[in-house]
Amino acid sequence: MIELDRKQFEGFMKLLDGVKDGYATAASRAVNRTLQGAATMLTKQVTSTYTIKAREVKSDITLKKATKGSPEGELEIRGGRKPLSDFKVRPRADTTHSQKPVTAELKRGSEFEVRSGFVWKGKVLRRTTTQSLPVSEENGPAVTQMAGTKETLDAVDDFISEKLPERMDHEVGLLLDKATK
Repeated sequence: MIELDRKQFEGFMKLLDGVKDGYATAASRAVNRTLQGAATMLTKQVTSTYTIKAREVKSDITLKKATKGSPEGELEIRGGRKPLSDFKVRPRADTTHSQKPVTAELKRGSEFEVRSGFVWKGKVLRRTTTQSLPVSEENGPAVTQMAGTKETLDAVDDFISEKLPERMDHEVGLLLDKATK
């Protein structure tokens, strides 16, 4: 939970006294816009460290938007471990009829070989015994683990603390302009 300067927001409330639902509208719009920016920031932080595609990170992020009645928003990250095929894997083509080793890179710059691994229909599988079957799909970390680092959380907190007052100021200005016309 992020706490912000109370005096600054009380000033916004005084400015919007004459506008119907002014403060609630401005606050909900500012919170929603800041949350969208925070989700983008979080995605960029994760993809700069890990080789996962941005769309895979975004698919696990949900935003609970603020409304006039409840000007609180929430950014939630939920989901299980991501398949290894969502990360950088070589070769990408099927290796079922060759002895090519499969290498994966989860974190940028740290490549490793998937022992007993092979690629089939775009998925990275691994034999669990010396027999042909059973096979299991290899997984990497979950987005919650990748985004849960101290650096990432601190960067997102700093972003929200900086952007929310800016967005609030912008939304108050828009509502005051509209009210004076």
